[in-house]
Amino acid sequence: MSLNYRLFPERIRYLFGSAVQEEKDLDHWHYDMMTQTMLIRNADGDYTPAHRSLLEFFVAYKFAAELGVLASDFTELAKAQSCLDTSAAPVEYTWSGYFSRQLDDTGRSMAIAPLKKFISEPLDKLRETFGKTPLTKAVMELLLPILGQKETLINAVESTRGQSEDEVGWIGGNAATLAVKLDKRALEARDFNGVVINSADFTYASLRDINFEQANLKNSIFAETFGSILSIAFNSDSSLLATGHESDGIVHLWDVATGKEVLTLKGHHTAVW
Repeated sequence: MSLNYRLFPERIRYLFGSAVQEEKDLDHWHYDMMTQTMLIRNADGDYTPAHRSLLEFFVAYKFAAELGVLASDFTELAKAQSCLDTSAAPVEYTWSGYFSRQLDDTGRSMAIAPLKKFISEPLDKLRETFGKTPLTKAVMELLLPILGQKETLINAVESTRGQSEDEVGWIGGNAATLAVKLDKRALEARDFNGVVINSADFTYASLRDINFEQANLKNSIFAETFGSILSIAFNSDSSLLATGHESDGIVHLWDVATGKEVLTLKGHHTAVW
């Protein structure tokens, strides 16, 4: 996340529009940005946040807003922007929609209705941001205090149903991990048939009565490390999970609700597919 100093004027005009009335205003804002102690500059003139934690907070804030789960008290910060038609009733926006600006014939930003709350971006946009990689520990810890209702996170997981890994990336895995971090029982009794939950952390989650039939749980972490798993299968009510391993040729049977192994089946002399 960086911005070259040559692009400062263009970005200031784009973000603040009519608030920058004259060239001297632009020069003042430009100079102010270049002298901020929270930014550092490299030899090419690219500015980045001086503190990694600051950058990670902005990433977490943007992710929460893009998911439509930003808590109401944190939404107040985004509401205080320029070019608002304060006579209009507040409306719901996606993150990208709220910060997109249309210009009038004079080149000034057109006023929009105030923000009521953020709603989720479509799946293809989430794939390129929130679902691009697994969440880092730092971003995860910053996300949790600013999240609102967890039901929207569940909706994000369910939106991956029938999609491929390439289409949804880590959306399902990241959303599921956040949900169980907020409430370890958040996923109980959910129908996750055919969803894509890549690299979720279920270490301390209660998975009672979840339907994981035909779900893609690639690289997800349960209460105990399974090793190199080549195949998995659930019983009819998803209370038991069978895993076939590459190294030992053993089938392990797990209680989904507790994460404990209940049975070991030996007999295969090669990997279990």
